[in-house]
Amino acid sequence: MRENRTRKDAFMLRLNDGLRDTLKKIAEQNCRSMTSEINLRLMKSLEADQCLQK
Repeated sequence: MRENRTRKDAFMLRLNDGLRDTLKKIAEQNCRSMTSEINLRLMKSLEADQCLQK
């Protein structure tokens, strides 16, 4: 975890029923934390929509 994380980096997120459990299982299968899994999937989604430049 980053030592210098600021309060603005945190984000409360409500997930649909069952989504947390699904994300947790997938993150474990990929040897990632849930936060890392969510970040990776969001980045891939945005890249696929061409919202982000590499």
